[in-house]
Amino acid sequence: MQRYLSTVAVVDLQSQDSCLTRIIRDIMMRKVLKVEGMTCQHCVETVSEAVTKMAGIQRVDVSLEEKEVIVDFDESQTKMEDISAQIVEAGFEIVMN
Repeated sequence: MQRYLSTVAVVDLQSQDSCLTRIIRDIMMRKVLKVEGMTCQHCVETVSEAVTKMAGIQRVDVSLEEKEVIVDFDESQTKMEDISAQIVEAGFEIVMN
């Protein structure tokens, strides 16, 4: 798994006399999963939609040719086991390396 710094958001909090600026940084995880059972573009869309709807998912790339799913996610909101389970529930198999 790779960790990387996601988008940095600057939030201004106003009070009567001063302005406080906070920088919020999200550390995102990147995981590549090997997935068996995808045979067509509909399969790609099914996997992508199943994972994208989960909390904390920032990006999902599904490759039919490579038989893999690359997921960028916030591990404080979702866990890798939950992402894998969602893919299995959609009808596909996770291949352990």
